[in-house]
Amino acid sequence: MANGCTNMFSASIRNENITEKHEEIYNKIERFLEENTTLYNTNLDPSYIEIDFESRWTFPYDAMEKMAEELQEEYPEECKYLYMRCLSYEFGCDYVDYMIYENGEWFSKMKN
Repeated sequence: MANGCTNMFSASIRNENITEKHEEIYNKIERFLEENTTLYNTNLDPSYIEIDFESRWTFPYDAMEKMAEELQEEYPEECKYLYMRCLSYEFGCDYVDYMIYENGEWFSKMKN
């Protein structure tokens, strides 16, 4: 049986003006994660989205990179201000990471 990694994810668009596109982006993030992971909780607000989900073993980097690329293709202007973060942990493997998406790329805060 695969070890499940718990992921506490949050995204916001750091822009003073909240538009309909923000909600579209948050809904697209939720749909993407629903299709590619196991969702537990979702908290959607006009200014952010928070989602708890499970992945296999570690932070699902490839899937999250794909999601970011799709968002950038569809919403290039809004994604200039897109800020995502995810705390991932799996106790069975002593795994923990804190990933940040900013300025068009994912990076680990744990390795800095």
